[in-house]
Amino acid sequence: MSVLNFPRIHFSGWCRFHEPTGNQNKAGNIDLTTNEIYMGQKRVDSSVPPEAFYEYYSHLGIKYNREGQEDLEGIFSEAAGRDLEGNSRVSWNAKVVSTQTKFGVINTDDPLVGKSVDLWGHYNEYLGTTFNQPKVVELDSASQWTRQIYAGHFTLGGEEASISSSHLINGGVQKIHHARWHKNNHIINFPKHWNDEEIRKAAVYQFVLEKDQEHFYLNSDELDSDALIAFQKTLKDEAAKGIVVQYCLFNASEPIQPNTPTWYSLVGTVGIWYGEREMTTYPAGRILYPLQDIASQNLVEGWGTLSVELFKEHLSLNMPIALPVDGRPPSHSSGPLPEHGEFYSPHDLFIFCKGIEEPLTFISVKNLQKHFYYQTSGIFDFEYLIELSNEHWEKICESSLFIAIQDTQGNFVSILQEKEIIIQADRANIYLEIPSEEKGIFFDESIEIRSFVRGMPHTVNNIHLHQVYNPANFPFKVEEFQQDKLPDTQEHKLCLVKCDRLKSSNQFQTELKFNTNQYGKATVTFRGLKSGGGRIVFVVGEGENELIQELLQQDPFKVYDDSNQLNFWNKTNVIHIKVLPHDWHLIDVPESDVDFKLMYEHILQFYELLYPFMNREIFSLGNKARVESFSLLSWQMCDPSNRDKSYYMPPTRELSYPKALLFQKFLMNVSQIGYLPCCHKKAVKDD
Repeated sequence: MSVLNFPRIHFSGWCRFHEPTGNQNKAGNIDLTTNEIYMGQKRVDSSVPPEAFYEYYSHLGIKYNREGQEDLEGIFSEAAGRDLEGNSRVSWNAKVVSTQTKFGVINTDDPLVGKSVDLWGHYNEYLGTTFNQPKVVELDSASQWTRQIYAGHFTLGGEEASISSSHLINGGVQKIHHARWHKNNHIINFPKHWNDEEIRKAAVYQFVLEKDQEHFYLNSDELDSDALIAFQKTLKDEAAKGIVVQYCLFNASEPIQPNTPTWYSLVGTVGIWYGEREMTTYPAGRILYPLQDIASQNLVEGWGTLSVELFKEHLSLNMPIALPVDGRPPSHSSGPLPEHGEFYSPHDLFIFCKGIEEPLTFISVKNLQKHFYYQTSGIFDFEYLIELSNEHWEKICESSLFIAIQDTQGNFVSILQEKEIIIQADRANIYLEIPSEEKGIFFDESIEIRSFVRGMPHTVNNIHLHQVYNPANFPFKVEEFQQDKLPDTQEHKLCLVKCDRLKSSNQFQTELKFNTNQYGKATVTFRGLKSGGGRIVFVVGEGENELIQELLQQDPFKVYDDSNQLNFWNKTNVIHIKVLPHDWHLIDVPESDVDFKLMYEHILQFYELLYPFMNREIFSLGNKARVESFSLLSWQMCDPSNRDKSYYMPPTRELSYPKALLFQKFLMNVSQIGYLPCCHKKAVKDD
């Protein structure tokens, strides 16, 4: 399944993010439910000059120096973060490092080795650009769990990073890729640093290139590559639906100056995608998480999620971010990436299946060190210690897996346990509009939910759906919104939901209990209710349900637990939502009244202040002449029908439907083009 099967192509290099950080609300002065900003206890109005705000914001909150420590004279501020002027652009510099076509052979001499691996944005029809960079966006900018990449094209096999260069694998990226297996403690034994939330973060991403799509291309004729030949042969199998690309980002560079990009270590694997057996954006296999009980807590510091697949002759582990990194040695690198320490595990590992006394395999930690990790991007294959009988295979199919170490007395101690039921969606980050019941206009989003039992699609009954909102979407440092005045987590619901498999499917509600079908599928429809960001939680079983109910009674910041102090959210079945601001008061503004002043006050100023890259790199959104001159181009970039494109503006994608209509009216006024472009393909009348 997926990268756990052969053939595989492994690559590594670095990834550069120019991600804006002024929108994270670290200083608690932004209302992300209304897109309003505060200076002190007062809302910013259109009279505030941008440069005056930048000066204020660059000194707001705790100050830090370039060594990462608190310092009243420091050059970084809590509010602005590392990259206030970030433009959301993503770039890769990666090359193939090895290939695998069968068990036990890692080929570093295949002609593919050294070839470029590139990720691109979407083609912009209006500008006619063939080059466009991917964009990185947090669905909820006040959360570190919702990062997503908007990319349009993947290429492999060129001599250089150029979309016009000849390639051996080429294809369009159909879906947004979300951060999976999120981990905030990947680097251990690292000195306290104000930006260690980013430095210690790690996540896995995945997307597919469907073989039946128009622009899919794989050419094994131009290069005598065993790997490419194996890919072409395997893709002829009807079950193989395309190519899957998995990559992970970790080891972020430390900021030296404000408004500078972040570099990450990048490793990835290209494999075969088997369609219905696995998801598009979530890694396949049987998922194991670190245990947090008393016996194992100290043994799993820094450990993360991994997946396992058991084949007839061997088993494979997908563990690109499972093992922690042991600090950072003094860096001697001439490139942008800092050197990182060895992958840390003081004990050899044993994989067991519950009900089988003997370990299935033994893993020496020597085989998991950096040298081997970078050869195979953290995907490892091992032989079995025992010959598996039919009875063994039956037990493996119906029982959970776990990983253990052996203590000094020879006893086995579990440190990672399989999560037998995984409930996920390919669209793991969802934007929702607030509907207008008065006008009968709704923007319901129907999402296919997938359930897997021990790695295979399977029906799951009595799935409870709960909601948890993110209190950091409110300006919690402003007096009227201070922490003790925030909404109660049990009462504050962001959306309404219904399921197609319930008899009462026409009834929306704030909580839900549903089943998936025999293929492990159900469709859940979401409707925006209150603005803000949060989690949709899927729990199974009364014990897990009671646990979440108890958690929901606590303080909103403790419940959302953005830093994962509870070690709960990293192993819970969740997707994330962002309900856009309630802007329906703007819908009936007459077209004749929509001038630049109104546009700046209600739309443009928020982005002018929090995203200065427009001001610094292109033109100020407060420049009336420039905005009016480029109104048609601006609309093409902001048209909600392009929201899933990499070039969409604003990059954060929270321009609501009423504000988009306001933008249209402004366009009509200043351009006199004589027609009204389609505003929102998902706006529907409820009959």
